[in-house]
Amino acid sequence: MIYIKEIPEGENSVIIKIDGSLEPESVSILKEVCQRHLGTKAKVTLNLEELLHISREGMNYLEEIKRKVIMVGV
Repeated sequence: MIYIKEIPEGENSVIIKIDGSLEPESVSILKEVCQRHLGTKAKVTLNLEELLHISREGMNYLEEIKRKVIMVGV
């Protein structure tokens, strides 16, 4: 199970806090949330501090977007 919270930080910045397990089923949810913000050219920070488990698919997605976002708690 995954819990994703979007925290606005000013006009062009957002923190996406991820809690739980990033499983194959939840990667598509995270992709959708990230794409929505990246499409607006917002500064996106992924807070991974509360992430308990990352599947291979999850790792692949994080690797794919690592140059587009700021990751904390890695």
